[in-house]
Amino acid sequence: MRSTILTLVVAGTLAGGLGTPVSTQPPPRDFFADRSVLQFIILTDLTVLLADRELDSPERPAEVGYEDADGQAVWLPVQVKTRGKFRLVEDVCDFPPIRLNFRARDVPWTLFEGQDKLKLVTHCRTPEPDYQHHVILEYLTYRLYELFTPKSFRTRLAQVTYVDASETHAPITRYAFLIEDVDEMATRNDTRVVDIDGFHQLLADEIEIGVHDVFQYMIGNTDWSTLLSQNVEFIQDRDGNVTVVPFDFDWAGIVSSPYAKPAPDVPIQDVRERFYMGGCRPTDHLTPVFQHFIELKDEIYDLVRNESRLAPERREQLLAYFDDFYATITDERLAEERIRQACRM
Repeated sequence: MRSTILTLVVAGTLAGGLGTPVSTQPPPRDFFADRSVLQFIILTDLTVLLADRELDSPERPAEVGYEDADGQAVWLPVQVKTRGKFRLVEDVCDFPPIRLNFRARDVPWTLFEGQDKLKLVTHCRTPEPDYQHHVILEYLTYRLYELFTPKSFRTRLAQVTYVDASETHAPITRYAFLIEDVDEMATRNDTRVVDIDGFHQLLADEIEIGVHDVFQYMIGNTDWSTLLSQNVEFIQDRDGNVTVVPFDFDWAGIVSSPYAKPAPDVPIQDVRERFYMGGCRPTDHLTPVFQHFIELKDEIYDLVRNESRLAPERREQLLAYFDDFYATITDERLAEERIRQACRM
């Protein structure tokens, strides 16, 4: 069965969807440094897996299959489990996010060498192909934040075929992306992950936190909080300095997921409206932050323009959305009114 599955995939099963080149090169040591699109299969009992809707769902046995650079089939044992909170609700997503858990002894000299636990952001709703665009947009959001700081989660786009070992479900091929493990991200930055309850933004470097806060404003995200440790991780360097690292952008205006809503305590009605949620500082720390965004404008726009997996009209909509952001930060009156005066104590 496994060889037949891989033959069908190589013959073109994964070429459907939005259409994108896939990598046939040997895997580099740095898994997330490679920007090519992964192509692989997850073979498991989908009937059982998709029924797992508890917050602490069990791990299920599975296999990951792909074709290596020599055209040979490679199959790796892996444990998979559903994850998340809101997207775990069946009425929201018929296909929930997944976590892959590899054993170190199973992956040497393979595509997944060096990887352990990997979050996989999936397409959410199988019957609606448009949800793949939301996957691409959220992936793009992670890529955009990488332009500002290495203290960010790296990601790897993939086309995944989900094959039901019980043969109850037909194979499903959709875009998804993998997210760098938080400990790996921290180690890469010579830091460690720390848990902090009630973190106040005044404890962070004013430029680093300013970049974070203005980025969240740029993408139209209100689904975060440093005080409540909501959709952020904290990493600490050897000198004790703490950096905030954001994740989960599906409720941001840049993605505009159909289920997304603004945070209940902000005075906006639509996620594509912007509301600044950054903290207040005794002195103006945002002027150099705005300048940093201005300096990176060409790279930001190029990243959007070069995202060929998005329909042209979606790229234009996204560029127009960023045009409005840049009109704000380059106009002193608008920046004062919409950002500086909106800061939170």
